[in-house]
Amino acid sequence: MTTAVSTVRGAVTRWIDTAFPGWVEVVSTEANGDTLAVIGKLPVLGVDVACEVLSEDGDVVVVRLLYDIADDAELHMPAKSLRR
Repeated sequence: MTTAVSTVRGAVTRWIDTAFPGWVEVVSTEANGDTLAVIGKLPVLGVDVACEVLSEDGDVVVVRLLYDIADDAELHMPAKSLRR
């Protein structure tokens, strides 16, 4: 399968630092129900977090977050949380 750059939908849950450019916490839910929380600059994260789709299996997609937002962990996300 060819990898593609997509985004995982998230929600900004809190401001970490309001000084420019602004740091926020973005939260999403993994396929197994675990909460994924990512902290980063608002211009980088926005509401969606950039990811590379590694594989798809029905209702679950395996992704890796881009731009050094997180370690190289493979995350199992619900397919409905993916934005292409």
